[in-house]
Amino acid sequence: MEHGLGAVNHVSSALHTNCGGCSGNTMNFQSTTLPDVANDFHIYSMNWSPQQITFLIDDVPFYTYNPVVKDVNTYPFYEDQYLLLNIAMGGVAGTIDPSFSQSSMVIDYVRVYQNTLSLTDADTINATVCPNPSSELVSIASTTTIDGIELYTMLGQRVIEKTSECHTLDVSNYDNGMYVLKIHSGNQVQTERLVVSH
Repeated sequence: MEHGLGAVNHVSSALHTNCGGCSGNTMNFQSTTLPDVANDFHIYSMNWSPQQITFLIDDVPFYTYNPVVKDVNTYPFYEDQYLLLNIAMGGVAGTIDPSFSQSSMVIDYVRVYQNTLSLTDADTINATVCPNPSSELVSIASTTTIDGIELYTMLGQRVIEKTSECHTLDVSNYDNGMYVLKIHSGNQVQTERLVVSH
């Protein structure tokens, strides 16, 4: 999120992805204007999930990035990221006024929140998962109809979602580690820990 690339009360957000020759890999961006940015505090925020990224000002969304295809070229945001708060002057924002002597960027607070993966041991569907640990095919058996299954990493990223052929799950292409398997039947959900070990 940037301020200063346009008029005084102009704020923009950009996602820098591979876009084949565009300037600064900036093809995905949106701008908005606010009243009195120079003198009033505003809450700038970003909601980032495996599905989309939404930018907000004062809790009002103004740009959501949600490409249909999410791959390394369109959605390279699965890697670790960092926060950078800086005052960059000149460059694409224009030349610096020769009479400029000083200014300040006042930040009241910075907060980072992360959703954690909810995990309960309630067996409401009475499904069994075997073998567990597994290196290839996992079988899921239940006395009730299984409508869908989802597999999540421990960071909450969904890596598999199936609504058909829900009695088997191929984990041969996934890294070793602990995963969370959600089994859906009607309005009930059973959550199981699944260990992938090659």
